[in-house]
Amino acid sequence: MVLYYVFIIFVVGSIISSIAQFMVRGFVGNFTLSLKIRFVSAVTLFIASCSGLLLVFGNLLLMLSKWSDPTLEVIYTGSDLFVTLTNNTKVITDKTCVMITVLILISSFVNYYVKQTELAFFKDETTKRTFYTKARMFAKEYMTNEFGNFGPEIYCPICSCMIRDAAPHRFKCPNCGFDVSLDAFESDI
Repeated sequence: MVLYYVFIIFVVGSIISSIAQFMVRGFVGNFTLSLKIRFVSAVTLFIASCSGLLLVFGNLLLMLSKWSDPTLEVIYTGSDLFVTLTNNTKVITDKTCVMITVLILISSFVNYYVKQTELAFFKDETTKRTFYTKARMFAKEYMTNEFGNFGPEIYCPICSCMIRDAAPHRFKCPNCGFDVSLDAFESDI
């Protein structure tokens, strides 16, 4: 029964943190807090997905153990392990399996939608400019190597898209259009 609660708590936590990331980016313009919330959202989504899959596959093993031949030791060992770990001897219904799948899909969609920058909302131009300026400062400080250049393969700090063949002093994300130049730090949005 604990695994059900873990699943529900982390699915709801993933959705709430994705919405919080949207609000921090759009209304506050705080890039570093948005990046931290993105990490929390990804971790909670991962834990929710793992616990949901464990629930579904564990209950499949439990269901197979009730209807299968007693000589199949693998199924019985797996179902005994599931019962020991979750303290659950009931087989969940098909509706519960569908609910688990739908909740994982909803939280994945919300997490993906928030990361898309072409759909980004900003309350005004000042907030947008503040967000992108902080993102450029982050890129300049944390994405350069020991020589002060960008590496050949880096990730965009806004949309997490991989940028291959980045120039040593400049890169532009092909996905969101985020542009950073080390020569002229105040580049356009």
